[in-house]
Amino acid sequence: MIFKPGPHTPPEEWGESDIYEYEVERILIVQRDILVDLMVRNNQHAEHRMLVISETGHPAYMVPHVVRLLNERDDLTTFLLHDADAIGAGLKKRVKKLRWLPLKPHPVIDMGFFPDDFTKLKHTRNYENRQRERTLPADALMLGALVTGMSACFASHSTFAEELSREVENSITSSSDFG
Repeated sequence: MIFKPGPHTPPEEWGESDIYEYEVERILIVQRDILVDLMVRNNQHAEHRMLVISETGHPAYMVPHVVRLLNERDDLTTFLLHDADAIGAGLKKRVKKLRWLPLKPHPVIDMGFFPDDFTKLKHTRNYENRQRERTLPADALMLGALVTGMSACFASHSTFAEELSREVENSITSSSDFG
């Protein structure tokens, strides 16, 4: 369990100069600092070959690496992961306004859930919810489901909701009786 983000200090010196160059294939920008730690402490940054930072620039020592890679590599796609709430829904707009983050001409794929997605998904459409707006923190998903969903979104450049809808459609049209 991670209850608060870790310190903003780089890891101890590493013997290799390319510690941050593990064949980065994407940048992941998350809404909350604690989501960075969730990815890093579970080795998802290396497994998915991504640099992970939050919109606040956590961890600060990674910002120069992200900026350098974005400036050097036109092939990098930036993905966004956020909570399904009004604040999360505004992440893309906020990130594009960050002066320290050179996102042009890189594609920015917002793969997060949005509050409106709950009405589109079969399993949540009729869910009784007394709140005015349905919300879901990204880390409310079990790590396995979160990572599997991210992998699908990375491959298809789509949102979690689109991937879940595809999965539901595939299970309906499949002749498999699994599950």
